[in-house]
Amino acid sequence: MSATKIVIIGTGLIGREYCALVQKHPHAKLVRISDVSPDTKQYAEEIGVSYYSDFEKLLEETKPDGAIIALPNSLHVPAGLACLKLGIPCLVEKPISDTIETARVLVEASETFNVPVLTGHHRRHSPDIREAKSLILGGAIGDLVAINGMWLSDKPDNYFEAEWRKKNGWRTVFN
Repeated sequence: MSATKIVIIGTGLIGREYCALVQKHPHAKLVRISDVSPDTKQYAEEIGVSYYSDFEKLLEETKPDGAIIALPNSLHVPAGLACLKLGIPCLVEKPISDTIETARVLVEASETFNVPVLTGHHRRHSPDIREAKSLILGGAIGDLVAINGMWLSDKPDNYFEAEWRKKNGWRTVFN
């Protein structure tokens, strides 16, 4: 079985986490990365892949089996549309967009081109959530009649220093 060729668009904190995960996966191969950040070339050399500053050129020249988009929220839809137009399935980091209207554009394009888009959320696949699902489906807690869930996070102050997190759209989608 040949490895699935993956590209990662956006190599900030989350993009680099995806790079490490893809490189560890036995059936995946990280083939290229894309980012406009000046340190991307050095990072690409460190992890042994080539890079592009232009994600559209990367997609056209690489023709990967899939792409992971970990750009600032306002760039999720343009990158996702670039993937869909070339028939490349993509995972878009959460939130899928910075507005509901542009999120709809991406969802409709996915349906039009018949190319899948997945929104990434790390808790969806976490071991505790999988165990909870297993217990529920296995009947360990009886018949499920309601669920009430809460999750809280205390982010350090420097988490909010990234310039893109200060711009409109980062907090407005769900407010």
